[in-house]
Amino acid sequence: MHRTHHTLPVALALVVLVSCGPATGPSTPAPGLAPSSPIISEVMAGTPGNNNFEFIELHNPSDQPIDLQGWSLWYRLATSEEDLPVYEWTRPALIPPRGFYLLVRSGEEIGRTPDARFEQSLNTSGGGLLLRNPQKQTQDRLTWGKAPEAYRQGEPAPASMAGYSLQRRQERSQRVAATRAPTARRKSAT
Repeated sequence: MHRTHHTLPVALALVVLVSCGPATGPSTPAPGLAPSSPIISEVMAGTPGNNNFEFIELHNPSDQPIDLQGWSLWYRLATSEEDLPVYEWTRPALIPPRGFYLLVRSGEEIGRTPDARFEQSLNTSGGGLLLRNPQKQTQDRLTWGKAPEAYRQGEPAPASMAGYSLQRRQERSQRVAATRAPTARRKSAT
């Protein structure tokens, strides 16, 4: 079922190159990997006065639904060598064609209904996210600030500022903007 989400208080247009994109580059998936896999489209790691106001949004850039069952999302701090699980899809969870999937930090209300909730905190000063397929291969990544070397692909985005989200500007692009005003957000799946 699709539903429209309300906008978030997130948009200053500071476009920067960051370390994000599929494991093999900004537009070409690795041999044997699905050409149309979900991407990490937006991340917020807290607001002033509330470090737990966090969300991660995935986007399906393809014309076919994507089932996230068996996929996983991982986080790592720059100072660590440990991959921390953010979320693992153990049941079917479809992202409709050109649709979105919203993960929100447990206990937080962000003005949109989440598709799922996560417990792992994110750090505004730096970190990295990896999205892995059911075969445990990295399909997408996003790093910012003091990003972990093992997660990097190119230069990370600047450290996330509280109240700003990192939002991918184009599918499979390495261009990300820090945003702070409403962004017309879209449909999500459940």
